[in-house]
Amino acid sequence: MQLVRCERGARFPWHRHAGPEFIYVIAGEVIQRGKRLGPGDAGIAPAETEEDDFLSETGATFLTVYTE
Repeated sequence: MQLVRCERGARFPWHRHAGPEFIYVIAGEVIQRGKRLGPGDAGIAPAETEEDDFLSETGATFLTVYTE
């Protein structure tokens, strides 16, 4: 489990999910797999998927739960 704070314009590098990754947005907005998520929204990246389009145009604080 990890609390993440990112600044406006943050873009996360390509990564592969060994297991499912869950996120819960506390503040700001993120875009995950083409879907915009705001405060109170939750998202999932399924196991064995690759992601290179996770970003925040506004800056955000979110909780993520995942396995390595």
